[in-house]
Amino acid sequence: MGERKSGFVFLKLAIVLVVLSAYTYGITFLSFFRYLLLISIPLLVSAVIVVLVQRSKCNKDETIQRIEDSRYDAEFAVTVSEWLNTEYTALWRKYYISDYTRTVTMKKAHSWNIYLFGIRNYMLIYDNSLCFLPIHSEYTAWDGDWARGRRYHGDALKAELKHFFTCIQIPISKIEHFYITGEYFRESKISGGGGGGSSLGGAIIGGAIAGGAGAVIGSRKKVSEIKSELVTHDTRETILSYFSNNGSRETIVLHHADYQVLEDLIPEKNYAVVTEARRQLLVQKSIMNTGAKAITEQIKELATLKDNGILTENEFATKKKELLAKI
Repeated sequence: MGERKSGFVFLKLAIVLVVLSAYTYGITFLSFFRYLLLISIPLLVSAVIVVLVQRSKCNKDETIQRIEDSRYDAEFAVTVSEWLNTEYTALWRKYYISDYTRTVTMKKAHSWNIYLFGIRNYMLIYDNSLCFLPIHSEYTAWDGDWARGRRYHGDALKAELKHFFTCIQIPISKIEHFYITGEYFRESKISGGGGGGSSLGGAIIGGAIAGGAGAVIGSRKKVSEIKSELVTHDTRETILSYFSNNGSRETIVLHHADYQVLEDLIPEKNYAVVTEARRQLLVQKSIMNTGAKAITEQIKELATLKDNGILTENEFATKKKELLAKI
């Protein structure tokens, strides 16, 4: 950019000098042309020399920058490699991570390390907690470019690595439930077709060339090719709900395919399982609280639970039969 500006400056200066001289001395066209050559050639040569010098300087600066970038990339690669071979290996051993450890993609969460979002994480059970740990290959593919741009060195880079590779642990006792939401469907979109109507412009041109018949043919609009496209819509997501240390309900959004990973690791936290367990707890609590009441009162309360949809018809009949057997 600087070399172009310098060249333009010399060129503009040459033009201004020539015009001013012609205007001042009133020289003829031939003399003006000779004067133009006399003044312009040295200035243009000077402009070319300046451009070449500045381009050479820019090339030198770019070469120096490439060398510095290459040296830093080498240092960066060595530091990351050393850290992965020591600190990250220690994390692997601590959490017993292997090639069989399940992985998930975290899409969104609240009050968490933002580095974990949008990348693959190991997910495992450790110390009665559900744990998330970034996969080491995700660093160089995602956050490593950011760290390289910030020119982290030595301890600063190691601190950033430690911050990135933070293992998040959620006690299973604080997990409320998980479920899948959204929908998946396909639709066909059809485009093209149409035509068959009349075009006034086409009729005028066709009539001028081939008379009345040409007007009729030329008036017909072109029919575009009919195309059919199958469009897939997938808004499915896996939602993990849990309670933070301060008691507030938080959510983690995972890829919809990660639902099966949660089903394998913590099946007891499936929304359907948790809901059924709560319903059974309500029933048992109702029976225990009415243990000292008359059998008829217990049957009435069971009937109320049935009417409210908490008990099914079969469950009500079974409980009623058990109570009547005690009479």
